[in-house]
Amino acid sequence: NIVVRAYHGSAEHVALDKDVSMVAVATKPMHQTDAAMKVIETGKYISIEWPAGKNINETKDIYDAARDKGTETIVGCQTRFAGFTLQVCRIQPYPTISLVIPLRR
Repeated sequence: NIVVRAYHGSAEHVALDKDVSMVAVATKPMHQTDAAMKVIETGKYISIEWPAGKNINETKDIYDAARDKGTETIVGCQTRFAGFTLQVCRIQPYPTISLVIPLRR
């Protein structure tokens, strides 16, 4: 039986709970690195949404820390379920799409 409890407080507080085996970091990219590093330091599994960090340097820092600690990591990409992505994939199947870059004005 899986029990899901509500938590509040810092990522470190949640990750240090002995009953927690994985922490989902669901914050804006500007706050992801701090939260992710706290979780990685505890050795718990981590799930983080792409982009991981606010720039390529932070993404690499998260990657390096997880690799060095041996932390199992899941990086999600909700964009693949966004309406525009699904429409593009209906028009042009996945094997021929190498990169979809959403543009914002």
